[in-house]
Amino acid sequence: MKITLSTVLALICPFVGIGQSPTTTPKPFTPPPSDPWSWVTMQSAAQKNPDLRKVKWAMTKAEVLATEPAQPSGVREDRGRLFLTFGDIKLVNLDARLVYIFVKDKLLRAKYIFEPEHTNKNDFLEDYFNVDDGLNDKYGKAKMNADWKNELYLDDKSQWGFAISLGHLALKTRWENPRTKIGHYLDGENYQITHQIEYVSVGLEALEDSLLSSQSKDAL
Repeated sequence: MKITLSTVLALICPFVGIGQSPTTTPKPFTPPPSDPWSWVTMQSAAQKNPDLRKVKWAMTKAEVLATEPAQPSGVREDRGRLFLTFGDIKLVNLDARLVYIFVKDKLLRAKYIFEPEHTNKNDFLEDYFNVDDGLNDKYGKAKMNADWKNELYLDDKSQWGFAISLGHLALKTRWENPRTKIGHYLDGENYQITHQIEYVSVGLEALEDSLLSSQSKDAL
């Protein structure tokens, strides 16, 4: 059943899920060929069980490029990491871009960043709940965490999207399986809202952490 804004807004209060990390047990899922969520589905053994889309963690940049039908819209390096971006992605009828992150030419993180245009900021909440519904179907039911950092607009539901754009409210839902951590986030600052899904390799996460930690120590 599709979760709508009207049925879940009541979850966003300072007494539910604040400061807690949701725990869930992922469930297996085999989608039909027409499944619009195929971009987050573990594929068949014949396709070598990709972790995301058609890629597996630890793939090289060249190997990842070979799986995508289009050329990247951007490539940049930052603090020893390579960011490979693909634009014009369409997910659940939302515009998005896809970013692959590499360390030492090993794929270890990826994210979808949604880029819809809304004049009503509460529409970002509707997007979030719809995407969360699909992810729950894929990875198992997880608890959405609503974090009110400032309760100025807590009692005015018509302003909750605006509250997110100010950084007063942030939403997140998390899942984990043996190979991948998945995080779904809606937050904002300076009147801008960011909606994204992030995938992190369980086995390679420490490689990026170690890289950034060593750079911080070198800066001392």
